[in-house]
Amino acid sequence: MERFVTTIREKRILLVEDHQFILNVIHDLLKSSGFKNVDKATSAELALDMMINRQYDLIITDIEMEEINGIELLKLIRSGKTPLSPATRVIILTSHASTQVLGTAIALDANGFLVKPAKLDKTVEKIHEA
Repeated sequence: MERFVTTIREKRILLVEDHQFILNVIHDLLKSSGFKNVDKATSAELALDMMINRQYDLIITDIEMEEINGIELLKLIRSGKTPLSPATRVIILTSHASTQVLGTAIALDANGFLVKPAKLDKTVEKIHEA
């Protein structure tokens, strides 16, 4: 029986960021690094809709967003209230966050943190770690 192994660069990634410029920069950064399956959502609400039709291996989400923020999105994923597995890997993207917010993300089992502006080597490193 032949065994197929999916490489890290073939994993399906969903970027969730409400600032279009930052979203495009990170998306282009990942694509130029060889990640093949990267989708974009400009809000957590749109991300939740996208999860209905597609499974993701990794979510990279901004913390500070309108309506549903990144922490609330992480809570929904971890509590099984999304179509994704509660064990789905989640990396938190932030430019500044209080220790309370970061503590909450850690308590919710965030798989990593990226600080804006995201750098190519750090982004790829965090994806591999997650």
